[in-house]
Amino acid sequence: MNVIAVVIVSVLLGVGTKGQFDPQLRVLGNVVMSIGNHLFARFTFDEVPSGSENGTFIEQMSYIHQMLKKMRDHFMDPPDGVKDQLRDLTQSFSFQVKVQLPRLDIEESDLRDKYGLTEAEIQRFQSMASDCKQFVDEIIATRGEEVTDKYL
Repeated sequence: MNVIAVVIVSVLLGVGTKGQFDPQLRVLGNVVMSIGNHLFARFTFDEVPSGSENGTFIEQMSYIHQMLKKMRDHFMDPPDGVKDQLRDLTQSFSFQVKVQLPRLDIEESDLRDKYGLTEAEIQRFQSMASDCKQFVDEIIATRGEEVTDKYL
């Protein structure tokens, strides 16, 4: 439960958001980054995926995509001894990440005109957005029926 509170307060206060994620991706990006850092530091001891919230719009989306993919991989094949902890962490995906996914539904014309993406980048963005939605659904599905807050 602590991670949920920290993420919510950080996002609401805008902690660490100035000059970083584009406003369209800011909440989703910061939530994903926070959960990912928590997951990798506390449970799996893996390095956080390379990339940055600083960068072009497509680079920011690529970072979110990369983080969610790596998290999904851990949830689908959890390291020894952390299955219960990861299952409980899925609540964060239900309450914080999934509700932000509609922010990825951006019209092609806006991707082109507002964000300056090329046709190839638009296709890449849309593919990554679709993947992100699938990754989150797969993570949430690993929860099963039993959820506690024992490890949060």
